[in-house]
Amino acid sequence: VLLPCDDRTACGQCTEDNFKPGNSAVCAWCYSWGTCALAYDKENPLSATWLRGNNACSDWTTKSSTCECRPDVIDSCEECVAHPGCTWVKNATTYLTTTLHTKTQFFGNISTQVKRHWKDKCWAGDPFTGPHLEEDKFVFTDVNIVVNSTAHEWCWVQCHFSGPWFSIIALVVILVACCGVGALVSLVCKGVCGVLGCFKGAATAATPQRMV
Repeated sequence: VLLPCDDRTACGQCTEDNFKPGNSAVCAWCYSWGTCALAYDKENPLSATWLRGNNACSDWTTKSSTCECRPDVIDSCEECVAHPGCTWVKNATTYLTTTLHTKTQFFGNISTQVKRHWKDKCWAGDPFTGPHLEEDKFVFTDVNIVVNSTAHEWCWVQCHFSGPWFSIIALVVILVACCGVGALVSLVCKGVCGVLGCFKGAATAATPQRMV
């Protein structure tokens, strides 16, 4: 049984079950009030009134990926990368693919795709894979809609180097500082030798043995 929206006390907890299969309710986190409330219920659409009227929350989200990084509020790379759980997306593309099921012998399925380029947004992510850009799917009787995004350039913790290279270099520096150059080289050599040993073993096993 899912926890009611009103009983959820944090943004991530408030939005974590949204848009999951079998869940008809959508919870929204209000940044202004620091509370979670029902934003929409498929079974009872009129039950959610907190987004309407004079006392409606004006600063809210229904996605957990925006809880910390606030893409609609944070507008600078420096402010964004101050949060370790956020990445600054310099350049990205969003694709909207619509598939129409005509159910006819001549046309079959008809698909169209629209793409939109965007940049300079703060998004939840990690130092090695970058921003966690979610895929949204809307399935209807005759139409399927898929929205997904790809980040082409992004930064983590700093604003000068794009992609995972800064994180990889930082990791190497930390290993050198902690273990020393000799230990790091030895570790790399052991890894390379281990891989080559595997290939050598596989090649030996594959070579026919001459009968004596």
